[in-house]
Formats: sequence, C-alpha cells, structure tokens
Amino acid sequence: MTGEFDPSHEAINDMPDYAAQLQTLAVELEIPEDALSERGINVAVTLLEEHWHEHGDKSKETYKPYHDGEHPMNIVARVWRLIKIIETVIPDRFDSDMYELGMIASAGHDVKNESGLPVGDNERGSAERTGVLMREAGYEEEQITRVQDGIIATTVGRNEDGAIIQTFIRTGSKDLLKFVLAEADINGIIMEGVSTMVRDATNLYLEINHFSLNDFFNEPTRVVTFLRTQAGFLSDRLAVMDEDLSYYLSDEEKALISGVYDQEFRGHARDALAAARVLLRFSKLPEEMIGLALSKTEDMASSTAERFTQVRRHLVEMLTRSPRD
Repeated sequence: MTGEFDPSHEAINDMPDYAAQLQTLAVELEIPEDALSERGINVAVTLLEEHWHEHGDKSKETYKPYHDGEHPMNIVARVWRLIKIIETVIPDRFDSDMYELGMIASAGHDVKNESGLPVGDNERGSAERTGVLMREAGYEEEQITRVQDGIIATTVGRNEDGAIIQTFIRTGSKDLLKFVLAEADINGIIMEGVSTMVRDATNLYLEINHFSLNDFFNEPTRVVTFLRTQAGFLSDRLAVMDEDLSYYLSDEEKALISGVYDQEFRGHARDALAAARVLLRFSKLPEEMIGLALSKTEDMASSTAERFTQVRRHLVEMLTRSPRD
C-alpha cells in the first residue's frame, strides 16, 4: 500500500498540524471559545496523531484509504455541527461538556482499527485507549464514561435479518452525545451529499479489499457490487433512523431536531438519498455508470491516481444527473 493507493491527499504524507486544524474548525463553526479547554485539545491531538501514525501514514502497510488521517477530523466537524443544532433547538438537552467530549470521542473513536476482529473489539479498544488518556489528563469518570459510551455506539453489526445495524445505539444511556457520535460516524454521509458518498464508498472498497488502484480498474464488476451494497447499507440505516431518534428524544424534541436538520442539510441529503435509490432500483445502471466513467478516462495520459480522481468525478456527475423518484 503506497502513496498512490489513495490519491485524495496527492503526494503529501506529512502528519497534519491537528491542533491548528481543530482551532481553525472551531472558528469556522463558531464553537464558543470557552467550550474547549487546553487539556481537551491536547488529548484530542494525541489521539489524532496516534490515529495518523497507525492509519494515515501512507508509507506503512497499515495505511487505510477510508479510515485515514482525515476521517476523525471529518467526524469532529459533523459532531460539532450536530451539537450546535441540539444547543439551538433543545437547549435543555445540551450541556457545556458536549463540544469538548464530542471532540475527544471523535478523535479517538477509530484509534484502534484492525481488520478481521470480532464485532465491537475495535470500538472497545478505542474506548479504552481514549479513557487512559482522559484519566491521565484528570477528567472525571462520568466524563470518561460518556466519551466511551459514544465510541462504543459507533459499533456496526448485523441483525437476524442480515441488515446492517448499529448494535449499541439503542442500549444504555440516552445521552445525546452518544447518539451524535453514532450519527456522525455512520450516517454522516447524508450531511455531505453525493460527492462524499462516492469518495467514501470507493475508498472503503479499496480498504476492505486491500486493493491497489490498478485492482480497482481491473475489477469493475466488483466495484459495481460494492457500490450497490453501500447504497443498501445507507438505505438500511436510514430506515431505522426514526426508531433511533425515538430512543433518545420525545416526539416534540424529535420534531424540532428534524426540522432544523432538514433545513441545514436538505439539499445534500436529498441528492445522496436519490443517488442511493438509483443504485438500488436500476439494476444495470451502476454497471453502466462504472463502465462509462472508466471509458472516459482510459486514454488519459495521467497517473493511476489522477485517473482514479477523474473516475470518481464522473461518477458524481452521473449520479447527480440520474433519474429521480
């Protein structure tokens, strides 16, 4: 797995300045200055750096195209956006620890991410490592438990019908921080639309199958199957979203949250869901899309990484223009 395995970062392979990234993101999202402490940022940065060394360093065999150095920062951003909605709409369910604990949980939720382990082992390992750093920094046990519960809630498994579920999202406490972590990690795709869906699905395809970019181009049928599987996954998760919300929120709270969520993310969510439905409803369309995207780039005089970027761009364009309900 070399630098060409994932072209999204071009040739750059230096560890990011995560402290600067967190501070910049906090300003962009207008997170209150007093919501984040120096010790919280230090714990988050330590976890982000550990994650990068294990999963974001493209010089190592453990590099992961999906769970890379950007992934936990993406979750921090989604978590903060969701917490802002809670603070605005149902302030009685908001508390002053949420932004900081959400940042730490996001930074540490995938710090342990080894392939082939039983369901939940990686999440428990990530929760344990995050708890160790929080104790060393002097956090209270209640705060540590909230963060660990949030990380555990991101666990994904299958129910008796074979549908993909978040195993622990409707168990234990009804702390909204736990729900926010699970939502941002697994369902966050609908917050960012078709481009994120294609990027995440193709990177996850490479990661799960331990494939190179050349394998991607040589196995188009497998790519089609995987994209359709991911569309089904998204459909399965969203089908039980109302039940998830009902576990944490009253009907009145649920209506308030849903209204603001739809207003903020409606366009991206609509496009992502419509594209997923296309992949599921039209059996030949995914194959035709992949074939067309590949054919548009096969004569390009460019690197494999550049061609991969072009293929993804064509897929986004086609899915955005595809038939709607």
